[in-house]
Amino acid sequence: GEVIETVLKCQAYSNHPEQMAMLRADLGADAAQYEDMIAEVEATYVPPEPPSIEEQVAVFDAALVAHLDATARERRYDNRVTCALRAGYPGPFQAEGIAFAAWMDQCNALAYSLLAEVVAGTRPMPDSPQALIDLMPAMVWPS
Repeated sequence: GEVIETVLKCQAYSNHPEQMAMLRADLGADAAQYEDMIAEVEATYVPPEPPSIEEQVAVFDAALVAHLDATARERRYDNRVTCALRAGYPGPFQAEGIAFAAWMDQCNALAYSLLAEVVAGTRPMPDSPQALIDLMPAMVWPS
């Protein structure tokens, strides 16, 4: 008998405009006969609400905390708290604790100031959490 070669594609498409464009591309020349149905599905797409300022600030705050913790770990402290704690106790780690605590306060004050400007609408939100971290001063450990 005759051999008929068939290609089957199994793909789920959402009503997102990019997905509908993929469907049109996958249908190729046949897309025209389904255009009314595709347009009807596409018309049901509702873009998601962008995250609130509060949600965005929480993400940036978490990034700053992670940056402070990572910096403390450079000197083998568990986190920002254990490093800053050393500032209050005379001993071999006090100078590091004092320097770190002062730097951490600078970072927090600057971040809070920047994010307050964002909330007030006088400054755009940084492009990413890393962009906020890049605005922070460098930690200078005592020698």
